[in-house]
Amino acid sequence: MGIGLVDTYLAYKFIKMLATRWKKTDAYKLGIIDEKGKRIRTPEADKAAKKAGSKYTNIHKVIFNIKRLISKVPGGKSRLGGAAAALWLLKEESKHMGVKDENLVENVFLDYLKDNGYKIEEDINESFNKLGLSITKGTYILNERKIHLTKNIESFDSIMGVPLFSLGGEVFSEYDIKRV
Repeated sequence: MGIGLVDTYLAYKFIKMLATRWKKTDAYKLGIIDEKGKRIRTPEADKAAKKAGSKYTNIHKVIFNIKRLISKVPGGKSRLGGAAAALWLLKEESKHMGVKDENLVENVFLDYLKDNGYKIEEDINESFNKLGLSITKGTYILNERKIHLTKNIESFDSIMGVPLFSLGGEVFSEYDIKRV
């Protein structure tokens, strides 16, 4: 198995775990975590965690923590928002790791969607790089707070055709901001 296949498989598993609803995880079904992904601290839950084996490992704990952090990012509470945020984080990390195929993460995600019966437009890859879009100056609601933009903000990247913007270190999509 080549290193490209290992990277692809690991990215696929990571995204799959991030996109899985809490109530669909084995850890939830076994009573180890609650509906928000938080570890239940009871003797019963501790016993279930010890018996869980491969259904609740250290990698699950790490990914569950990441998933809970992503839910704090604007748009991250929805499954699509969470997946988009996770994809962007993976894409950024893959650049630092020296992955040469910049579309690897998005392609793995598309494969996951196809494998799980989602209909994907054949030309969706053409929409991946929607840059050059902007949010015009004005008053908006972002992450439940009112902000006033004194200048236009240009998109800096996109995930699955959704342009991403940055303001004061906060990354958000056009779906996370509403004009007042």
